[in-house]
Parts: sequence; C-alpha cells; structure tokens
Amino acid sequence: MKKIIFSLFLVFINVYVSVGQTTNISGQINSFARVTSITTNTITIDNIALATSPAGATVAGEFRANKKLMIIQMKGASITTTNDSNFGNITNLNSAGNYELISIASIVGSSAPYTITCKTNFLRAYNINGSVQIISVPQYVNANVNANITTINWDATLGRGGVISFEAKNILTIGASITASGNGFSGGIPNVTGGGGNLNSFTYRSGSTDNSCSTQYPAAKGEGIADYAFNSIAGLNFGRGNISNGGGGGNEHNAGGGGGSNFSMGGSGGDGWLGAGACSGGTDTGAGIKGLALSYNVVSNKIFMGGGAGAGQQNNNLANAGTNGGGIILVRAGTLTVNTGSPSTRGFYANGTNNVPNGGNDGGGGGGAGGTILLDVLTYNLTATLNISANGGNGSNVNDNGSHGGGGGGGIGPILLKNAVPPAQIANANFVSTPGIGGLNCTDISCVRTESGGNSPTGSPIITGWVVPGDITALPISLGDFKAYWLNNIVKIDWTTITEVNVNRFEIERADASLQNIKIVAQKTATGFSATSISYETKDENPIFALAYYRLKSVDNDGSVQYSNWVVVQNKKILEVKIYPNPTQDYVVVEGSDNLDKAKLILLSMTGQIVKEMEFSKAITLQVNDLPKGTYLMRIIGTMQVSHHKIIVE
Repeated sequence: MKKIIFSLFLVFINVYVSVGQTTNISGQINSFARVTSITTNTITIDNIALATSPAGATVAGEFRANKKLMIIQMKGASITTTNDSNFGNITNLNSAGNYELISIASIVGSSAPYTITCKTNFLRAYNINGSVQIISVPQYVNANVNANITTINWDATLGRGGVISFEAKNILTIGASITASGNGFSGGIPNVTGGGGNLNSFTYRSGSTDNSCSTQYPAAKGEGIADYAFNSIAGLNFGRGNISNGGGGGNEHNAGGGGGSNFSMGGSGGDGWLGAGACSGGTDTGAGIKGLALSYNVVSNKIFMGGGAGAGQQNNNLANAGTNGGGIILVRAGTLTVNTGSPSTRGFYANGTNNVPNGGNDGGGGGGAGGTILLDVLTYNLTATLNISANGGNGSNVNDNGSHGGGGGGGIGPILLKNAVPPAQIANANFVSTPGIGGLNCTDISCVRTESGGNSPTGSPIITGWVVPGDITALPISLGDFKAYWLNNIVKIDWTTITEVNVNRFEIERADASLQNIKIVAQKTATGFSATSISYETKDENPIFALAYYRLKSVDNDGSVQYSNWVVVQNKKILEVKIYPNPTQDYVVVEGSDNLDKAKLILLSMTGQIVKEMEFSKAITLQVNDLPKGTYLMRIIGTMQVSHHKIIVE
C-alpha cells in the first residue's frame, strides 16, 4: 500500500502512521442538538439527544472544548406554493444542505439552552428557520466497527437526528454495518377521517379537509427539504402535490402516495378507484406526485437526506403511511479496510424504507428515498466485499381485486467520494443504488400499474472529488503545498512530497470553469521511495485563457490513486463587455469590443447549475423570460480573457 505525505506550506503537521490505539465502536455514537440561534462563530442549542455508546455520555463531555462538531441545515428551500401542478417546485435552495465541520472553543450553561463558541467563524450561511442542527463527531486514531453503528430518526419537531458522522485518523476497519437507513425525512400519514367521494385530481395542497369537490380527505405528503412554515403554508401538508423531494399524498378516492426523492426522482402513486367517478372538471387520477430530484455537485457542495413518501388515501382505514427516507452518513478516514471474518452485510447503508408488501383495499403508501453517503477517504484496502448503498424504498401493493392506487417507489441517494476506489479493488466495493419498486394497484394482473417505480438517475450517483468543508483534521495521507499559477502565458505547477512509498507517477489534471471536461495536461515520474522531502514542478503549456481548475493525481505501482483538492487558476486579463438592461425581465444584451470574434456565454444559478450556454461573436441578446426570478451568474469567456457578472431577473 502506498504512503505518500505532502507538506502544507509554512504549516507544521503531524505525520500519522498505521499504528496506535484502536477503538472498537458500535451503537449510537453521535450526540445531537437543535440550533436555535447562530452568529459568526456562536450557536445556542437545545433538544439534546446524547450518544448511547459508550454509555454515560454527558453534555459536558460531548460538547466540551476542542471537540469536533458537524453543523448542517436540513431544510429551508423556497418553493412554489400555488394549488396547481407547480406546487412544491424548488425556486431557491437557499442555505438548505449547507454543512461543515467546526471545533468547539467553549460551552456556557448549566442546562439547556447552552451557548457554544467555536474556534473559527462559520464558512457557510445558515438560517435557523430552516432546521439547523449540530452533531458531535467522534475522532479516533484507529477505529474498528465491531458491531452495527446506528443513529436516531430525524425529528422535525425537535429539529435533530438522522446523521452518522465520525473520523478515524489512520485506519478504519469495517466489520459490521454503519446504517442510517430509514432515519431521514419522514413519510406522510393517511387521512384520519375516511373519505370515499369522487376522484379529485386538482387538490395539490390543502389541510386535512378539502372542499373543492364536496368534502374530501386527502392523505399527507412526505417530508422534504422545504418547510411549510418557512414557505408560509403551515398546515397545508395534505394533497397530491410533492413538497420538493417529499412525495405527494394520495387524493380521494384511494389514490396511492408518491415516492420520496433524492439524487433521482421517486415514482408517482397509482390512481384512485375508477368506480368512484371524477370530480366535476377533474380527471380520473388523484395520484400522489413523485418528489423532485436534487442536484449534487462538488462546487455547491450540499448534502440532503432522502425524501419521505406520501401516504395512501383511505375510506376503510386500510391505507398505508408513506415510509421514511434514508439519513446521511459522513465518514473520514486515512485508510478504509474490511474485517474479512465479518458478516457479508458489512458496509455503509442509507436506504429508504420499504413499505409493507400488501396493504388493504385503500391506497398504498409510497417508499422513501435513499439518503446520502459521503466518504472522505484517502486510500482503500479492500480485501473483501464492502457494501455501499443508498437504495429507494418499495411502494406498498394494494391487497384487493379492485383497482386502487399502489404506492410509488422511492428514488436513490448519491454516494459521494473524495477519491475513487482503486481499479484493483473496485470488485470488492459493492456500490448499489437501486430505485424502489412501485406498488401494484391490485391483486389482479389486469390492473397492475407499471409507472410507479422509482426513477433511475440521469447520471452516475457515484461522484468523486468531494471535499468536506470547514475545520477538518489532517488525515495521515494528505495532499498539500500543491500550487498552480500563471507565469509568462503558461500555468506553472509546483508540489512537494515529504515521503514516498511505492509511487509510480504524478499526473496533473485540468478542468474547465464548470469543473467538467477533465483532462491530463502533464505527467511526472515519481521518485518512488523516499524518506526525505522532494520538490517537483511542471507546466501546462496550452492553458485555458480563462478560469480553470487544476489538481494533482498520484498513481501507485498497483494502480491505486489519490488526489489533491482542486485549485483555481484565472487569467488576470478581464474581458470588457457591456451588459444591459440589468435588472431585467425579458432579455439581456451582451456587447463586447470589436475584437471579440469568438466567445462563450455561460449562465449559472446561484447553486452552480448551468441554465444556459451558448457561443457568440461581438454581441448577443439572451432571452431570460423563461427563467425563475432571482440572481444568476454570467461568465463570458473569450479567446484570451474572461469576465464574471451578476444578472438579476425580476
């Protein structure tokens, strides 16, 4: 196994080796608390749930000085709130999904609420109205998972739970399961009052009673990253519309609940009992709508729990609730290995919960979506199978010959990795992200519905290059002192190693401004074995004359690899352009200088998603009347220059 340690510029770091104390860990190792107020470096907390393993945890022990915390905002997305098919669509993620690690300086208080002062300021923005919580992050030298690690369910009322996070500075050995399955956003409940009127296709959000088609009783939606009170629609959590990544509840009569979503969409619930007839002006539907897929990329660096599923609608008290989504697992380790004598179930699990296979002759509940697994691991040593899964849960079948609505299957969650698993070991890394199966509408094959399974993603759910933000502890094999900068129309690249063991070569990778189109622009043969500091340098002789990213890839003789963080390099020549009108409602005119013969325009959302991209010469009129209102980033890339602008669409 390779050990290569890079120096941090002008910073002393401890060099950890694969020896030292090993701690057996299992059970609920994390403590949780709701954040009720926040400033630049202080938080106030209450609703504390202490770790149960090892026994005897106290507030003073879990949240003392120098202990590590994870802070994360669970909700807070803005959505469309109109009672139509657009209900639940995300208009702005805001601070939802923001997270980081931070260290405690001090804690004050003899009972809740406690005030915690952190050693550094928070890097990211948090809004306590969007459900912010903290989680203790245990730190070990070497850790052995000798029995299952679990967590508590996310509780929206108490504002905490649903996360597993810890760190092993040297070696993490997996001998059991690390499981946050079903600990994420909760599923909706069936309507308490039975309702058996006509099929209602046009109630997307309402209270527990809806009078748009006589007196109707829709089922509740599953929970997602958008909060009702935050969006000024408290109490309107019933009806078929999704709530961001939470599935919609079934409408009367006996429609199924929609599946929860995360990286991919869930499946819609089945339509209600056609024998009921449709409300005036409506159609024979009423199915709970599937949740929305969420965007994951290393630039915005947000993570989310799996969405809860919508419930089925009932008139005979035989409907099923929607099930919970998967929670979040964030683990950091120098080397990840497995205990070959352990059960075959060893691994990381953040699955959505399967619904019951067979319900009654009312609507079926949907399946929750898979959660999120983030592994900040530098090297892998997998001599046996390691399971890593964020599956969607199955929807419930209807147990009756008559056609009622089965539950929608849940979507999958992402698997986020700092470094890819080496090719030689990939066969032992069992990555699984399978959408949930949609429930059957009845026991008669003639009315089986095939549309309600969770959706497969449009891209791979396994994303590499993920870096945990905040006050992170240096891991034993780390990359640092990697610099890239402009020098006489080339990009110069320098780095230094402290020690090298079994290293074959270094490769310099470059990505464009969207962190896409990654290519190798330079290679350097490594010394291979060295106990002394060695400096290297190379260059990119054909750089991008605009913003670009560079990272260092070290390749071992056995094919295993590790990466540095991306560093940004930008040509300091700024492209001069005129942009008007701004703010705007319909269009934006971009005018460049006379020598702007060829340029690319990229328009991005504030979360880093590309919404428009095109090439032009000298000038262009960009239509923006099809975009949601808000602020956008415009990047103009010329042959030798680049410029950045903010555009406001009103």
